[in-house]
Amino acid sequence: MYFKDIEQKKNTKKGMEMRKNTTKKFLMREDRFEQRMISQVINEFILKKSNKLKTRKNDTQYGCDSIGFSNIFSLNTKTSLNTSNKIVDFKMVLCLGTNKLHNFLIGETEVTQELYEKIMGNNPSYFNDKNSYDPKGQYNKKLGDTSKHPVEQVSWLDAITFCNKLSELQGLNPCYKIVSTSNLSITGVMTKHICSAKVDCDTQKNGYRLPTNEEWQYAALAGTNNSWAGTNVRYKVDEYAWFGANSNDHTHPVATKKPNEWGLYDMNGNVSEWNNDGTETHKVTSMSSWNSHIAELKITSEFNGNRSIAYKNWSVGFRLAKKFEG
Repeated sequence: MYFKDIEQKKNTKKGMEMRKNTTKKFLMREDRFEQRMISQVINEFILKKSNKLKTRKNDTQYGCDSIGFSNIFSLNTKTSLNTSNKIVDFKMVLCLGTNKLHNFLIGETEVTQELYEKIMGNNPSYFNDKNSYDPKGQYNKKLGDTSKHPVEQVSWLDAITFCNKLSELQGLNPCYKIVSTSNLSITGVMTKHICSAKVDCDTQKNGYRLPTNEEWQYAALAGTNNSWAGTNVRYKVDEYAWFGANSNDHTHPVATKKPNEWGLYDMNGNVSEWNNDGTETHKVTSMSSWNSHIAELKITSEFNGNRSIAYKNWSVGFRLAKKFEG
């Protein structure tokens, strides 16, 4: 009887292992099928958009379409950088171009701390849930959950590294190639930080990149002549932007103010944003952030920020852009 029990246990264990293996194979096939279905949805979506663009070729009313398939731009939960089962979604908005500007995609929001940390494995932000803040020496308190706050304290080089890594994770062709770097300052002194870098950016690649100044301003205006993104009325700026008068001296979760006419959030305020234009030593940032005066938020004033490519600040982050393949 004893040996019979042992034999039964062996058979039961063997049967459980077989069932586990069968279940595992089934889930793998199901996962591959789901990925094929998502690819099919993407192709159908792009085709639909392409046909729509053809019919609107001569339309003078430029617009945009928020991409509804957020899973297209979601990280695979099986990537090595994933520390939980949580998927970080981010959406992009299609901006139809002009004779001088091609159609392009731009981030609905600034890159958040949770997305940056998911890709890069760290969160450099000063305003994060592990850090107390006291910018003016007046108080000291925790901000709580800052996962949806824009990432800051990132250099231009950090931003393009993020773009390349995100592109690679999604099987896209990276736009940036760092040809060379130098730690020699313009005064001839060697520093521990990179002072200049020759970086090639191929905007025809399908990977992620930073928007050009022209793209950023076009998206911020959203087909209007507004002074501020979303409004032309000074007293209404508070409804669209986090800035010096209402921010309480820190960043805020993205998309908590009103979007502009094309559904883009925080085009003014919250954090200044790195752009693609500039020299080997300095790149341009938008000027407005959580600590800006309302006059600095004007779209026409946006591109006075000329920063070192290694510059990091608690008011500087970035937004993604991408070629539209339609």
